Amino acid sequence: VLLAFVIFQIVSANKVLHASGDLLVQESDDCDFELTYRNVVLICHTADNPAVKLGSGDFVAEDHLGNFELNDTVHLTLNLRDYTIVDDNTFGFSNADFGVGLNLKVFQENELGLLEIQIEHPDEYAEAMKDFNRIWLNIVAESNEFVYGGGEQYTYLNLRGREYPIWVREQGVGRNKSSTLTQLMDLYSKGGGD
Repeated sequence: VLLAFVIFQIVSANKVLHASGDLLVQESDDCDFELTYRNVVLICHTADNPAVKLGSGDFVAEDHLGNFELNDTVHLTLNLRDYTIVDDNTFGFSNADFGVGLNLKVFQENELGLLEIQIEHPDEYAEAMKDFNRIWLNIVAESNEFVYGGGEQYTYLNLRGREYPIWVREQGVGRNKSSTLTQLMDLYSKGGGD
């Protein structure tokens, strides 16, 4: 009888804060805010280890024949310690001391098993958010997960535990090197597309 009681206590330790479809938000032993989808923990947030951070800094990229020299200098990192449940699929993260915040809006495609997370900027934080040009979102990884790809060719196959840049850029104006527009963009600003 004692064993059953102990097991029940461990299983019921999580406090459900919100449930919608296959999405569950709860407080757990490790997380003040834990977002799970189909029983897979995606986000674990605490005030000391926040899931979302903002930052500001300078970024310089130099391109030479498809090789890029990236220089990213971060001047400020700000933890979004506080969270709120805005509605069924929107969760807010903020830092009241600095008057900044953002929402994570979650969309479920349960038949396909897909989950999409969009970042939304509430109007109430618009003015204070102008000083920030970086967002970090920490996603939970299981101990047996691997990270491959990232859209580039790296020295290591498994990128788990390594820092690597994911940089997205516009491919230029025009898509046909024989078109007049693409040739003019190449000539005057090296901005012709491929």
